[in-house]
Amino acid sequence: MMCDTGGIRLPLSRMNTERNLETDHNLVVVAPTFNNGRTVIGIVDQALDVGGSVVVVNDGSTDDTQSLLEAWKASRPGDSIRIMQHPGNRGKAEALKTGFEVATEAGYTHALTIDTDGQHCPSRIPDFQRASESSPRSIILGERDSRHPTYPARCRFGRWLSDLATRLETGATINDTQCGFRVYPLSIFQTINCCMGRYAFEAEVLTRSVWGGAGVRNIPVECIYQDVSERVSHLHPVYDGLLGALIHFRLLGRALVPARFPSVPDPIASGDERAATSSVSRILAWFSPRALWKQIRSDPSSRSTVAMGVGLGGFIGSLPFFGFHALLALYLAKRLRLHPLTVVAGTQISMPPLSPLVIAASIWAGFVVIHFKMPVLADFMTLSISELFAEVILEWLVGSILVGTVLGVAMGLITSLALSMIPSEQPTEKSAPIVSDTG
Repeated sequence: MMCDTGGIRLPLSRMNTERNLETDHNLVVVAPTFNNGRTVIGIVDQALDVGGSVVVVNDGSTDDTQSLLEAWKASRPGDSIRIMQHPGNRGKAEALKTGFEVATEAGYTHALTIDTDGQHCPSRIPDFQRASESSPRSIILGERDSRHPTYPARCRFGRWLSDLATRLETGATINDTQCGFRVYPLSIFQTINCCMGRYAFEAEVLTRSVWGGAGVRNIPVECIYQDVSERVSHLHPVYDGLLGALIHFRLLGRALVPARFPSVPDPIASGDERAATSSVSRILAWFSPRALWKQIRSDPSSRSTVAMGVGLGGFIGSLPFFGFHALLALYLAKRLRLHPLTVVAGTQISMPPLSPLVIAASIWAGFVVIHFKMPVLADFMTLSISELFAEVILEWLVGSILVGTVLGVAMGLITSLALSMIPSEQPTEKSAPIVSDTG
């Protein structure tokens, strides 16, 4: 059987098609590539052998990638190979979108994405296929071992921040949100709209997919890191880091502001809370200290959000909004999927005997920032009561943001250190999961 899209004919594997007609699961490997001439053929050749069909998107390579791909396709007549080429480099996001469009038009239901720089091992593709067939509405996401000696140390912190931001945005425990080895149900792109390009797209699509009702499952994968002299990477640490920060800032803002737009669900209104349970039961479950303790013991990855909640509470408690700290803490805890007790506990820094010290430090810091000098008593003696009150309030407000940031970070780090000393609860053999499922 042949499919014709965009003037390129794609032979589909009869065996693969007939098998998946019964399961409504038809997977294709999508391999974006840019100037990976040294490794691309080895990757896509293995992917074709184990995956059955491949769409390669040459994203404007300036080396010999295109000629190599054409020669490789000619050497494998009758196989399910499609090669697309961008006239210029558009970035990984656009290459993926091109691959998804081609796959959808060809009748595939799922796309497995794999990098062609040699870091991903194509032999793991059958594991992704099995996981996707068992959960066809979920994104299957590879999870690399960050403790492996070859894992770059500079990547650990960025990965941790991305995972934490995604958890705050979705309330879901999703590990290794930066891994590009994953399976997408192509139907999700009919309901979500991602705006970011380059590598930020892969982080954005996870959050928006969970908001749209899709699940995310992690499976362990190996990642091969070559020597620096052999490594080919098109990731720009500063530029792509800023794009990643921008999309998470935007998504967190969307999570914080309960604005509703046509066809865009409120992230908080989706999920289990739609169940027909009483408001009292939901509130009690939300505040449950037992559930918090169980989460800390059974899910070590959740401890970062507990520390984040305490740190956020410390920041809120430093602000001059006395009487509203608890309300603000509960609102932000709800919108960011933090346990309310952690945030409220952090706000207790605004209670005596610490509150006078926090207020004094805030006024002092605010004075230094506004006037660019150290405060002395003479600076306040010439002001009227009204002028003094207005200036002190302004200095307090400005300084509280600085002091609150320092205190929040310190409280979060201390909490994280304390939680790391709590032993994890070992799951029983019966309940131990093979993969983690979030949705």
